[in-house]
Amino acid sequence: MDDSKKARELAVVRIFLEAARITATPRPGERPDFLLELEGGERVGLEVTGLTDPARKASSSAMERLGREAEALLAGVPVFAFVSWRVDAWLAADAVRDVAHALALLVRDLVEQGRDQAGSAGVRKYPALQQVLDVVLFPNEVPEVSTTSETWHAVGAPELVQARLDEKEPKVRDYWARTGLLQWLLVTTASERAQHLVPDLLPEAHTYRSSFDRVFLLDVPIRKVWGLTIVSARRRPTDVEPA
Repeated sequence: MDDSKKARELAVVRIFLEAARITATPRPGERPDFLLELEGGERVGLEVTGLTDPARKASSSAMERLGREAEALLAGVPVFAFVSWRVDAWLAADAVRDVAHALALLVRDLVEQGRDQAGSAGVRKYPALQQVLDVVLFPNEVPEVSTTSETWHAVGAPELVQARLDEKEPKVRDYWARTGLLQWLLVTTASERAQHLVPDLLPEAHTYRSSFDRVFLLDVPIRKVWGLTIVSARRRPTDVEPA
């Protein structure tokens, strides 16, 4: 597991726990991603995944590389930087280096100025960031950069969420068999704009299929969490038919 990726996931998990008002100590793992030691001694397995449009997988992969390269360039800067992209943003693999350098320069400028948000005017100063709407900073012990693409649209949003749950479904059985613990799934996303909350686009009464015990949707930049309504997709190995 890439150490920088695990560090980013841990930062997101801590945001989730604070937003959900859950007192727990997250222990990094592999299968699942984290073990939560809840207040009172209960333990829960937690898998973390992002909500992105499968059709934009190549761009999302490039954006993940961008985050890693920008973090390396920001060595020594104690900040968590969140990048808000234009709705139609697409990052090509060969543009990653230039965008990472511009992003690191912008973040350093903001830190030196004591500001926590670039705004459209601040972003426009850097031609390589023409597809970026804004960059928002949060205090952090080490430099971390979130560059997840959130360029999917409201139409079909429940189907995108269900598709992400279905992708994770095969893992639930293995996680439960390994730990015997409750298994939670955390799906992370972000507002396309500060005033436009992505989770609000999802029907409140919609029911999703999942074998995870609980599924949460986290809007990272505004630090708000929603619990999704789920019905069990299938039984666990130890479940038996009633007599």
